[in-house]
Amino acid sequence: MSNIQQTTDYSIFKQIVSNREVDQAHVNKLVKSISKNNLLHLNHIVVNPGMEVIDGQHRLEAAEKLGLPIFYIVDAAVSKKDLSDLNSVKKNWSTMDYINYWAIEKAPGFDVLSKFLSEHSKLPPSTALMLLSLEGKRDMSALKSGSVDVLNINEATEVAGVLKKFRNIIDWAYDRNFVLAIYKLIKTGKYDPAVMEKKLETQSRSLVKCINVKQYVELLEEIYNRGSHNKISFKYS
Repeated sequence: MSNIQQTTDYSIFKQIVSNREVDQAHVNKLVKSISKNNLLHLNHIVVNPGMEVIDGQHRLEAAEKLGLPIFYIVDAAVSKKDLSDLNSVKKNWSTMDYINYWAIEKAPGFDVLSKFLSEHSKLPPSTALMLLSLEGKRDMSALKSGSVDVLNINEATEVAGVLKKFRNIIDWAYDRNFVLAIYKLIKTGKYDPAVMEKKLETQSRSLVKCINVKQYVELLEEIYNRGSHNKISFKYS
């Protein structure tokens, strides 16, 4: 394998017709990412002796758009036949990969996030990010860059505690729409977990899967109020 080389003469590279088509949306994401933090020197492309791109065509196009040097190696041992193998074994970082990385690097807030996920291991990381954020959003771009919003930790902990109780009754308690429905009930300030627990002692079979958050809120409100004289409204908005 040759040493890593660099160039801004993008014309020396050739695309392989049988390779997957360049996804311009992905190229644009790379352009945005590289503009913020250029790590092309750590992620070279691979070409064969004929200068055909075996791995890295999206990086090459992003570098060309930005006018930045592309780093590459010429490997005589690879060929067009290796395209499918390279793509099949390549694994992108998962949400947890980023969380673990930044937690180890001691980036602010990731200790809180890691502890929360450890205590509520059944909760999907993407849903946890949404609960912990004051804006109720999961910002994956910020997460990848080492920034996370955990300012809503108290409410997130309360929601997670309620979900644990539901998990004893239904196996889909951590589905995103159900989590959001519980979050909305708690946000009203009218929801009493003890009341719901009492109602579910005789109405657990009333808990059925719904297709959206609104339907879950309506169902939970119906169960919560059944048999009560003073009806509580968890009006969905």
